[in-house]
Amino acid sequence: MAFVLLVASVPLACWFSTWGIDGVNHCDDPSLTPEQSCGLGFAVLLPVAWLFSVGVGLGAGALAVLRVPRWVAWSVCLAAIAAMWGANLAALSAYQPRR
Repeated sequence: MAFVLLVASVPLACWFSTWGIDGVNHCDDPSLTPEQSCGLGFAVLLPVAWLFSVGVGLGAGALAVLRVPRWVAWSVCLAAIAAMWGANLAALSAYQPRR
């Protein structure tokens, strides 16, 4: 169950950060001038957060082939989920649109 939560969290965390940038900051608003648009401000932070999420997911997914106690698997999977959500939320909160 912990592994399923981990696998499901990777695309959800990445989608949430993309939705947050697009929805909260209205990057796709056609009425924005080039000076007001979001530009490429999130072009670095979000892919780094996504790569981090995938890497953490793959690393914790290695538990699926190892024999470890159940509490270890749960602890590692929950820590990985917290880390990937933290990375994506940090990327989202660190972004400041141009005004």
